[in-house]
Amino acid sequence: MIEKLILRSREEIKIMTDPYRVEIINIMKNHVLPMTVKEIAEKMGDPHGKVYYHIKKFEKIDAVVIHHTKNIKGITAKYYALNFKELIFSPSASGDPELSADFAINQSLNMVASFYDSSKKDFLNFYKNLLTEANRKDLSPKEKEELDKKDDPNKYGILENSVLHFTAEEYENFIQDLKSLISKYDNNDTTKPYKKNLFFTLYSND
Repeated sequence: MIEKLILRSREEIKIMTDPYRVEIINIMKNHVLPMTVKEIAEKMGDPHGKVYYHIKKFEKIDAVVIHHTKNIKGITAKYYALNFKELIFSPSASGDPELSADFAINQSLNMVASFYDSSKKDFLNFYKNLLTEANRKDLSPKEKEELDKKDDPNKYGILENSVLHFTAEEYENFIQDLKSLISKYDNNDTTKPYKKNLFFTLYSND
């Protein structure tokens, strides 16, 4: 896996910032395990051929690779996986005369917006399902009471908005601690009972 996928050309940036492809990336990240084009297409509710076209675009710049193949009833199924941990926009190192700084900025903003929209949609769907479960009309008052008493960590989500203050040294330590914590739990062990989606931003508005 590539630690940092550096986008240096107009074509590379367009491939990775297209909203439809951002949705594919999110699906693959959330699924954790490698997926076939058919599995991705079913998640998106789109034709196999349409998704395959975009997967080939990803392959062209090594953003997605074939993880393994499997013979299913005489047909070789290809399982694809993401091949990067971080995306870096580097128009200054591109040497591409058609790539302006404004283009890179606009495309990166579009990509960020797509990630936000996708994460917002996922969280709202989760919250809607949670409320639906808690307000089911077929539950008796006693059943609702028992449902509320269940201390199931998989039942809840966290929405946090905080303002933090650091010295320069504290901020560097915070980032390293955060990366270490995420790395500790960022694994493909799907045997564990609870799966949580994490999406956060850290920025300065001064």
